[in-house]
Amino acid sequence: MIETKKPEWRDQLVDFPVKNGVDAKTHYSIAIHQQPGYPWGKSARSVGPLTNAETNAACCISLPMFPELRQDEVDYVIAKVKEWDAMFAAQAPAGKGPAQRESACACCK
Repeated sequence: MIETKKPEWRDQLVDFPVKNGVDAKTHYSIAIHQQPGYPWGKSARSVGPLTNAETNAACCISLPMFPELRQDEVDYVIAKVKEWDAMFAAQAPAGKGPAQRESACACCK
């Protein structure tokens, strides 16, 4: 899982690897406590704001990760994330966008 710094970048980051053959997906597109039917017939109460869960839902994506993933596949996924980052780094304010103005995103360092 990796995270963009702004929700508006999440779908762009998901789309880029998908268009390049990487099975990327949003990671909990809707925060669990905001999903229809929550708490699924069980007793639950939320205490205070759940901003971290909401931010995670809005900003995180899942990348392939499983034991059978070969090294060349891992390298390809990393390369695609770095490529996306390089394309958008100039548009992000230094230290504020999903793409930091550096050669790699935070997940690839």
